[in-house]
Amino acid sequence: MLNSVKQRFTTGSLNAVLLLFPCWLILFYFKERIAIWFIYRLLSLTHGASVSKALVFFLSTFLKIYLLLVLIIFFDGPCAFLGASI
Repeated sequence: MLNSVKQRFTTGSLNAVLLLFPCWLILFYFKERIAIWFIYRLLSLTHGASVSKALVFFLSTFLKIYLLLVLIIFFDGPCAFLGASI
């Protein structure tokens, strides 16, 4: 019974990782554009100001670190459960 539960949990987690990985790639690729859109369009800060440039850098770096942590947590979790490691 334990193997059955383990197999269903592993298969479901692995499917979720495989389905969400393209979304992660898109977010990671467009992280700078998302930061620029958020700072200049949503917050309406002026282009070229040092504060807005610093906020764009901070937000894009924050997104990068957060997305990399999400990748490590959600990719390594199912792999570790299977007995493999990256």
